[in-house]
Amino acid sequence: MPSDAEGRPHDRHPPPALMDIGLRRLFERPERFDRFIHRGATVADIGCGPGYYTIHFSDVVGDEGKVYATDTNLSALRILEKKIRMKGIRNVVWSNSTASDLTPIPDRSVDFLLSNLVMCCMSDHWGAVSEIRRVLKPDGVAYLSVSSLGRRKDSRHVGKKEWGRLLDAFAVKEEGKRFGARWALVSLQLQSTESGQKV
Repeated sequence: MPSDAEGRPHDRHPPPALMDIGLRRLFERPERFDRFIHRGATVADIGCGPGYYTIHFSDVVGDEGKVYATDTNLSALRILEKKIRMKGIRNVVWSNSTASDLTPIPDRSVDFLLSNLVMCCMSDHWGAVSEIRRVLKPDGVAYLSVSSLGRRKDSRHVGKKEWGRLLDAFAVKEEGKRFGARWALVSLQLQSTESGQKV
């Protein structure tokens, strides 16, 4: 298995064509995240691939908003860049960067962050958590998911116990399982009730 200078396996990259097929809409529609996004919002699509979610987010936030799209797969980013050019999109900023180094995204700037099956394709899980915490606004939310399948000996795999520890870095608003994956909707802080108590 190819590895980096520190001996960690390289990020796993699903084929871009597989991430962009029309059949994907039958079980994973981009609109399912619309409740977290509004016109003028700033969104981060981490591990964006060829832009399956990115293009939709761009439409929802409009010209007043911004979408940061990051991935380590240059082939996928080239497809995204072509889509952006063809559609004349101006509110997407894409970068070839890993989830554990989101330098292109300013601190406390993101209203909604999507990290869909990303951490289970990389080794530096805690680096990704740290960066997600850095870029989220105090009232921002993030949707995180990891595959519940995989080999324990693979450092990219996120087991059930580690998943729980990673979520401890956030306030968990919702969580569950779907399509062989664990997911959670998280924020930096718990919401306040009318009485001022945390919930």
